[in-house]
Amino acid sequence: MKYILIYISVIFVFTSCTSDKNYEIKVPDFNSRDSLDWAGVYAGVLPCEDCEGIQTKLTLTQDNTFGLEQTYSGKNSEPVKHYGSFKWNTDGTKIQLLRLEKRGGIIYFIVGEGQLIQLTSNAERYPEDIERKYLLKKL
Repeated sequence: MKYILIYISVIFVFTSCTSDKNYEIKVPDFNSRDSLDWAGVYAGVLPCEDCEGIQTKLTLTQDNTFGLEQTYSGKNSEPVKHYGSFKWNTDGTKIQLLRLEKRGGIIYFIVGEGQLIQLTSNAERYPEDIERKYLLKKL
């Protein structure tokens, strides 16, 4: 009788530890588009090859449109204004400003907490020592 109870207990332990059900835990993906308060006005001074710097103000709206105002410091020029739309990359971390034909192409930014970092024309980051010069802070 004692052996039967031990045998039943062992069988119970082994059968209760296995399950045919596959449980999958879905962890939500983190991305700037869905997780950060990114809409708003960003400003900073971007590098310029033939001037003292480009005073830049970029406004991003929830409907994926933007307003970009740039003033070339050290030159007698009026602010240059561009308006258009932007789109997010597939993982929701970068934006691409569209409709900037007069400026010479598309501008890319990484969207961070309270800041934008401008990327190269190939949507890649600048080297770390240079990247801080391409930072726009949220106002």
